[in-house]
Amino acid sequence: MLQRLFQGTPAGQYDRILNVSTAVTGTTFFVPPMTVLEPLRF
Repeated sequence: MLQRLFQGTPAGQYDRILNVSTAVTGTTFFVPPMTVLEPLRF
């Protein structure tokens, strides 16, 4: 996963968020789409 993020697969296709941000920690967050979250509403 980290190799794809920083080097890209294929080469040069890296995560564009690296152009405007600086990694401070190694934490990754995932938010599922609304179609998954909607049934969980109270």
